[in-house]
Amino acid sequence: MMVFTNYFALAFHKNSRSAFIILVILMFTVLHVITYGQGGIKNSGIFYLAAIILITYMLPGKTPGKIMAGISILHVIYFYFISMYTGWTDYSLIGNKPGLIELHFLITGTLSILLLAALGLRSGIYTPQQRIKRIRQRPA
Repeated sequence: MMVFTNYFALAFHKNSRSAFIILVILMFTVLHVITYGQGGIKNSGIFYLAAIILITYMLPGKTPGKIMAGISILHVIYFYFISMYTGWTDYSLIGNKPGLIELHFLITGTLSILLLAALGLRSGIYTPQQRIKRIRQRPA
């Protein structure tokens, strides 16, 4: 619901950078919350952190990308400790059967790798901001 609110609010405030940062925060929050019910540190959804970091570097820029990378590292460390030393994580969202856990890992791992590949192919060598800067610097 908040994603749609953010999307439709963009038409009024017209600040795409803020809207994108809000979207990244929402994606990270969803990933964080579902990690509790998908095995904690063994959650294959952690692969999506790489895609979130990559798009944060690509769109808002280097500083937000570094911040997102730092938050992601803290996220992984946090889930390592609570997975090892508490009972806060389980497989309630997937199911406890080993076959279901492996299937979930296969699907999520494959999709996250495809997402990273698509982002990498889309970005090429330059980020979108660098491309815009290069286009503006070309003589008319």
